[in-house]
Amino acid sequence: MEDLQLFLSVFFSFAAVYYLLHRSTINSFSVEMPGLQ
Repeated sequence: MEDLQLFLSVFFSFAAVYYLLHRSTINSFSVEMPGLQ
């Protein structure tokens, strides 16, 4: 189960980085389209 734990830690770290970058990018614009990826 060590592989699963490693996968989850990597996945969550990538998700956190993506979320922060995505949020900062949206904040630089106006929040007209919150569903935009």
